[in-house]
Amino acid sequence: MQQTLTVHEILNIKEPAFMIPMSISADNKWLAFCLGGKAAGRRSEGVSMAVEGTTQWVCNMETGHAFPVAPNGNSSWAGVWSPDGRTLAFYADIDGKACLWLWDSKENELKKASDLIVCPFFGFEKPIWSKDGQYIIVKSLPSEGLSEDFYSVTDEDILLPPNHKPKVYTTMIDENAGSNIDNDSWVNRYRADIRKINIDTGTSTLLCSGLRPVGMELSKDGLSLAFTSCSGEERVESQQNNYDLWICSLDSGDSPRCVAGDIRMNYGLTFSWGDKHSIYYTTSGPLADGGLWHVDTYTGKVELLYQNENNHLGHDNEPPKPFNDGKVALVVNGKLWCFSHDSGELEEIIINGERIVVAGFPVTLDDEILLQTHNPHGSKDGFCKVDLRTGEETTLIDEQAGHLPWYEGGSASGEKTIAYFFQDADQPPALKVFDIQSHNEKTIELNPLSSTQLGTSQLIHWKTDDRELKGALLLPKNIKKTCSCRHSGLCRFDAIREYPVVWAESNKM
Repeated sequence: MQQTLTVHEILNIKEPAFMIPMSISADNKWLAFCLGGKAAGRRSEGVSMAVEGTTQWVCNMETGHAFPVAPNGNSSWAGVWSPDGRTLAFYADIDGKACLWLWDSKENELKKASDLIVCPFFGFEKPIWSKDGQYIIVKSLPSEGLSEDFYSVTDEDILLPPNHKPKVYTTMIDENAGSNIDNDSWVNRYRADIRKINIDTGTSTLLCSGLRPVGMELSKDGLSLAFTSCSGEERVESQQNNYDLWICSLDSGDSPRCVAGDIRMNYGLTFSWGDKHSIYYTTSGPLADGGLWHVDTYTGKVELLYQNENNHLGHDNEPPKPFNDGKVALVVNGKLWCFSHDSGELEEIIINGERIVVAGFPVTLDDEILLQTHNPHGSKDGFCKVDLRTGEETTLIDEQAGHLPWYEGGSASGEKTIAYFFQDADQPPALKVFDIQSHNEKTIELNPLSSTQLGTSQLIHWKTDDRELKGALLLPKNIKKTCSCRHSGLCRFDAIREYPVVWAESNKM
């Protein structure tokens, strides 16, 4: 008896959550990833609209066994492994409010790290482990509470009393409102304290308050935290967000200090530590110069290293990637670039074939960088490794399937392993684990649909006016006829040109 695909199965396809990065344990045994969904009931305190309904999963990459670590929570997300690879730190609302939780992979035990209410807004705002694994840095509930913009409308808000006056939101400027209107009130959804939590005692230490932190990164020596604080839109209707760059010490007790102000960025993410006194950043947005900048946190000097109006280096999510020898790798405009801090020159590293560079993983090896690529002509996605000294390229994966970049939650890399989601027109999302040394690959099915439930797919090409278009067509199973048109006289491909969605006839015809 042939199986049929049900509506329930379609609606419950497991897909990666948007912009929540994966994490691979230091021992290359465990993968942490997040799946999207919709939470039941009212949103918990500290759970923003951006992460509602997400579910934190882990996968044993040796056995392929995958499971959620917080099944009793409505929302759980942003899992990051400890430096020793044993413990996963993540956010969850198991007790009705968002808190930091720990899952022990050896004992299979779950415990709350602290009663502190956390409030990261975006999924990429993850917990940060200290180098010794004794503390975790989080964004927590500010003393004045969260703004209304932190939450979105819930189902309960729809059931209002008859005399309730609805709130009206508009993007238009009220010229009669005067000068008292706050055009940047939306940025208060980022307002939070920054604290470090002792995982042994559950106590927390305040590092910073009164700001709107978004991007955060620990210095390579583990002594300082750099973070961006959103100051709002540069001017009304400019769509240009500005950030200040701050650093704070984890142990000295010194007050946080701003080292660069009014930086044009979209999400406040495109900065990275070099050595213990260096931070590199690029600017992005409609008013940004698209340059590469350097901050000396010791002297306070802010320097523009590179700017070219014909080569804008701005990117929403890809930060510069500094190497120990003074080189800085940048992925932008579908290309890989290498800037030499010593010579001040920017050089393009040519990638073979017709591939474009989609993303570059955070640097883990000296002089080498791992890239995600896409071939728009062959409809292939893949991974390659590039030596910045020689330009030598090693192709690791090149397949006709869809991949998501690491910053969208679709992939992760360790020193020995690449893990990534892949899917095709006739294949639901699944995980693949790839060994960089042996090139052995393992598929981990999250949506075990039978092949008899799905049809076959075809890549199709057609022209509309002066444009050449292409797409994927999923045909019903057991197809007998290849020409089926809703209008007589048109073959299937002609019909596709005239009507965007056309299904070939099934075996019932």
